[in-house]
Amino acid sequence: MKYPIRIILIALMGLMVITQGCQQDIKQTPKISVTPLIKTDCIVYYFRKDNAPYITQQQHNFDPAAGYLEIVAREPSGQYIFTLKKEDFNSTQQLTPFLSGLPASFINQNLATSIFYSFVASSGILDTDSLASSKPAVKLEGQWYKPIGAPWPNEGVQVNLLENLNTNQIDRVELNNQKTQTRWMALAYNHRYSKELNTIVPRKIDIFDIQDGLASKKLIIQFDYKNVLNSSSKKGNNENISGN
Repeated sequence: MKYPIRIILIALMGLMVITQGCQQDIKQTPKISVTPLIKTDCIVYYFRKDNAPYITQQQHNFDPAAGYLEIVAREPSGQYIFTLKKEDFNSTQQLTPFLSGLPASFINQNLATSIFYSFVASSGILDTDSLASSKPAVKLEGQWYKPIGAPWPNEGVQVNLLENLNTNQIDRVELNNQKTQTRWMALAYNHRYSKELNTIVPRKIDIFDIQDGLASKKLIIQFDYKNVLNSSSKKGNNENISGN
């Protein structure tokens, strides 16, 4: 059966309109943004008062959206698991006298809070757009920073995320706990791009005691991150963060 050319043209034009409409619908479909679940391996250096380091390994598992951090430490005396969910901190078992005598009592709530904010905020995963700057810009060790008040904890502990005005990156976190007389400065650095997370992540985080002022800071703990895994990814492959 033969069809007039005019009918064929009309049919083709209708098909083109339908196709364009479908394409417009596809373009208008919003992309779903999911905050990744992050698993890491790191080497940890605890610097005691005699400056002799205690070196060990830990796993740090982050759920940034939930404000959750799990720290798994396998020591000669057993496995210890510490969990932080915003203001709720717990540990699985009592520490040995040696571990509890290390800086930050090995792992305490102040340290877990500092680790969480340092890694997540420095990686750009933490949403800070809704957070207001708590203080005027300050100059720290030759760099200008904008302090941003952290959303938690809220009682007795003040945490400031410090955004470097030159790089627009949060690379310092200041924690001040008046109850425990703790004042720390965490420095996140040696950033490397992570294919797993599609963002940069800090390779190292240093924890300094600045109770006597930043000029008299004392390095008490250092975290050297080696592997980063996006556990919400279907790939499930460990990623080595290399570099000097």
